[in-house]
Amino acid sequence: MVIEFVQTLGHVDGDDVPTAFALVGVEVVHRVLTGAPAAFDHVLVVVADDHVEVAVALHPSLRDGLDGLDAPVTVGIDDGLHDWRREAARLGECFSPVVDRVHVVAFAGAGQNAFGAVSTRRLRIAPRRVVSHRIATGFPPRGRTRGMHVSEGGVDIEVPDARDGASEGTGDDVFYNPTQELNRDVTVAVLRAFREREPRAESYLDAMAASGIRGVRAAAEGYDVTCADLDVDAVELAQSNLDNAGTGGEAVHRNANALMYDSVFDVVDLDPFGTPIPFADPAFANTRDLVCVTATDTAPLCGAHQKSGIRKYGCVPQNTDYHPEMGLRVLVGAMVRTAARYDKAAVPILSHATRHYARTYLELDDRATKADELLESTGFVYHCEDCLHREAEYSLVAHPPEACSNCGSTRILEAGPIWLGPISDADFVESVRDEVTDDFGTAKRARGMLETLAVELDTPTHFDQHRLCKLWGRSASKMEVFLDAVRDAGFDATPAHYHGTAFKTDATVAEIREATAHLDPEA
Repeated sequence: MVIEFVQTLGHVDGDDVPTAFALVGVEVVHRVLTGAPAAFDHVLVVVADDHVEVAVALHPSLRDGLDGLDAPVTVGIDDGLHDWRREAARLGECFSPVVDRVHVVAFAGAGQNAFGAVSTRRLRIAPRRVVSHRIATGFPPRGRTRGMHVSEGGVDIEVPDARDGASEGTGDDVFYNPTQELNRDVTVAVLRAFREREPRAESYLDAMAASGIRGVRAAAEGYDVTCADLDVDAVELAQSNLDNAGTGGEAVHRNANALMYDSVFDVVDLDPFGTPIPFADPAFANTRDLVCVTATDTAPLCGAHQKSGIRKYGCVPQNTDYHPEMGLRVLVGAMVRTAARYDKAAVPILSHATRHYARTYLELDDRATKADELLESTGFVYHCEDCLHREAEYSLVAHPPEACSNCGSTRILEAGPIWLGPISDADFVESVRDEVTDDFGTAKRARGMLETLAVELDTPTHFDQHRLCKLWGRSASKMEVFLDAVRDAGFDATPAHYHGTAFKTDATVAEIREATAHLDPEA
C-alpha cells in the first residue's frame, strides 16, 4: 500500500527529531505471515542528516493491531535501522515480520527540533533520490528452527542450511556451502601470506556475504572486515556471526557494485554464484592491493556452453581435454583486461581450478606500463582435434594455422584471447602453503594442491596422460614413470593440479609420444 504524506504527528516518547530532517512519503510492502496483522494506517520515516540512515517509528494505530504484545516497538527517532532490528528481535517470538520493505523518497525539509505538528506546506518538496531499505525481516515464524552451528578454521558460525550450491542449487535462501571449504581455507592462507607481502593491507570486503563465513574468518586474521549482501536475512546473519565471533566487522545491506564504487578497500573478495563479470569493473576500479575472484560458471568458461562464454568473457573458449585450465585462463584473461581499462595491472599470484569452480588472486599494480606488459601475455591457443597437438600465439590478433603442423589435419580449434602467462607466483604459493595450519578442515588437500602449484610449469595448457595413451592405443603407465621418461628425453615435466592424470611439459605431442614409446609393453 502507499502511505500518503503524514500531515500531523503527535509527540512520541519525548524524542527529538534530528536538527535537519525530511518528512517523506513511503511505499510499504508487507508480508502476511503467521501472527502478522494485515491492516496498517501510518508509518513515519525520517531521513537523517546524511540522507542515508533511516529511522522508523510505528504510529499508535499500528500498535493496536499487534495482537498479544504488551508494549509497542520503542525506537527513538534518532535511532537507525540497526536499533529497529534489535528491538523487533525482542518481539520476534510474538509475531513474524510486519514490514518487509520500505522505499523512501527523500525530500529536503525545514529543520525542526521537536517532534511536533508539521505541515507539508512548510517543506520544499524537491525529490532528492530513492533509497530502498528492507527492515525487520529475518525473524523466524513460530515453529521454525534457527539453523545449525558449524565450525570451520577455528571459528564457529550459525547457518540456516548447508548444501552444495553446484549440485543442489542456491535456492532463494541463505545457505552455507561446505564443499567450498577448500576455497575458504586457501583464502585465509593467502590473506596471511599477503599481509607479509603487503603490510599495509588492512581492510577486506566480502562482497557476497551469505552466512558471512568468509568475513568472519578474515576478521579472525585481524582484517577490518565489511560483509555486503542484498539479502537482508544474509546481512543480519552475517552481522550476528561477526558479533558472536568477537572479531569485529560490519555487515551492510548494499549492492556490492555501488559499495565498491563508493568505498576503497585493500582486499576485495568476489565469490558469486556464477560469473564474477558483473562485479569486476568496480572491484578493479577502487581496490588498492588484492582482488580475489571465484567463478562457478564452469560450462561457459570451459567452452561447453560456448556462446554464453563468449558473451560473458569476451573471448572464444573451447571444450578440450584441458578444459579446467581453459576455464581458468579465460577467467584470468578477462580479469587482466578489465583491470587494464583502469590503467591497472592485475597480476595473478595464485590461481587454481578445483571441482566446479575457478579461483584466482590478483595483485594490483597502478602502473599503466605494467598493464600494457600484462596484455602481451594474452593470446590464442590453436588445438588439433585429431592428434591433440596445440600451439600458443602471444598476440591480440589471431593468426590461426590452416592445418596442424603435427598431423596435417584441418580440424583446428581456436581459443582466445585467454591468459597465456603464469597463473601463479611460485614463491608466493610456497608462502601460502606455509600458512596452512592444522585447524583447517582441508589442510591436507590444501597443502597438496599448493605444493603441486608451486612446481607446476607455466606452459599455457596441460595434457591428460590417459587421453594421450588412449589416442595412441596403449596402456597408461604410472604417472611418475611416465614423467621420468619425458624428463630423460631432455624435457621439463611436472604434475598439474587440475586432476590426477594431468601433467605439463614443454615437449610437443609428438615428442611426448616418442619419449614414452618404450613404456608400451607391446612396442
